[in-house]
Order: sequence, then structure tokens, then C-alpha cells
Amino acid sequence: PRQLGNMGYYGATAMYIPLTVLEQGYDSEGINLDFYRDYNVSKKNPGKFFAAPSDLRDARLRPCNETALMWNEVMKNYLDLTGDAAGVVGTAPQ
Repeated sequence: PRQLGNMGYYGATAMYIPLTVLEQGYDSEGINLDFYRDYNVSKKNPGKFFAAPSDLRDARLRPCNETALMWNEVMKNYLDLTGDAAGVVGTAPQ
């Protein structure tokens, strides 16, 4: 195989959506939830296939330092993929 370039967008295997959700979105409305362009909320409503933040049970939440969210590689990947700088906190190397 030869490298012919990229497909025009960056992705990683860290972004996971269960197959049942992917199928539900595609079968009911033709939304490809595994393709970034179908998250354009001015054209479609992909949010209805996911739980709302208010659906989370507080008892199941854990402080970041008890999860993978404290791993630099994980958070760098999140930041690179989403551009959500407000969702991460940078610290100086120790």
C-alpha cells in the first residue's frame, strides 16, 4: 500500500460511539454519527441519539485524578481532536 495523503480531517480511535447508536442514527434519519460533518447542528440533530448531561448520575462521577483524564496523552488527544481548550487544564512539567 502507498500513502496517498489524508482524507481532509483528523481522527483517532479514542473517539468511540457504540455500534447500536451508530445504527440507530443512520437507520432512523440517515445520520452518519461516525462522520464529523453529520454533527452540523444547523442541518441535523445528532444530539438526540445521546444522553443529556443532566442524565448523568452524580454518584457515578469520579474526580479527574481517579480517572484517565489525568493522563497527559489522553488529554492531549482530546484537545487535538476537539479544540476544547476550556476542557483541559495545563500544568508545568514537574
